Amino acid sequence: MALVTAILVNYKRPDNVRRIIPALRSQSVEPWIVLVNNAEHAYIAEREDQRPDEVWELPRNVGPFARFLAAYAYHGWLYFQDDDLVPTDDAFIADLWALAKERPTAITGVYGRHIPPTPPHYRHPDTDGPTNFVKTILMMMRRDTLGRVRFPAGDIGRCDDIHVGLETSGGDPIHFSDRSFVKRLKLLPQMGVGLSQQAQHYPEREMYSAVWWRERLCA
Repeated sequence: MALVTAILVNYKRPDNVRRIIPALRSQSVEPWIVLVNNAEHAYIAEREDQRPDEVWELPRNVGPFARFLAAYAYHGWLYFQDDDLVPTDDAFIADLWALAKERPTAITGVYGRHIPPTPPHYRHPDTDGPTNFVKTILMMMRRDTLGRVRFPAGDIGRCDDIHVGLETSGGDPIHFSDRSFVKRLKLLPQMGVGLSQQAQHYPEREMYSAVWWRERLCA
C-alpha cells in the first residue's frame, strides 16, 4: 500500500510525463501517482507503466497552484514534482522521505532560498540546509502542512513557492533544502513553457518577496 502521494502537473509536456511516471513506478517507496492536467492539455499514456493512478482534469490553466489540489490527496505525505525533472535512481523518494521525516512540520526539498529583509530580496544561489522556502519544482511535506496556508482568493502570479514557504514558516528558516539530491535528478526538455523562460518570472519573484517583507515588518 502506498504511503506517499506524488503530485505531477502536466502542462504541454506529455513526452516528459511518459518518462517520469515509469521512474516513479520503479521507486523503492512507490507512491500513489496523481497527474494534474492543467487546462486542456490531456496526457495519453503509451504503455501501462506510464499510467498514473489517478487523473485530475482542470478546465483552465490555474498556473502553479494546480499542484495544491494535493490538499485532497489520500496519504499523509506528499511528494511534489514538476514535469521537467526525473529521478535517476530508485531510492530517490525513499531518501527524501527519510530526510523529511526528521522535520515533520517543515517542507523538505532540493532547491531552497533565503529571503533577506533588504533588497535584492530574491537572491542566488540556492541554499543548502535551513531555508525560508523550498521551490515547489520538487518538495516533500506532510499533508497537514498545507492546512497552515491561507490560499489567496486571487492570483499571486508565479510565486506560489514563496507564498507557501513563508505562510508555513512565519519567515523563519524552518524549511530544509538538501542540494546533494540535485545530482540524482535529470533535467528534461522545457518545451518552451518553463517559467524561467518568461521575461517577467524573476521580476515577479523579487516583487513578491519585497511585498512579503513589507507586510511582515508592518504587522
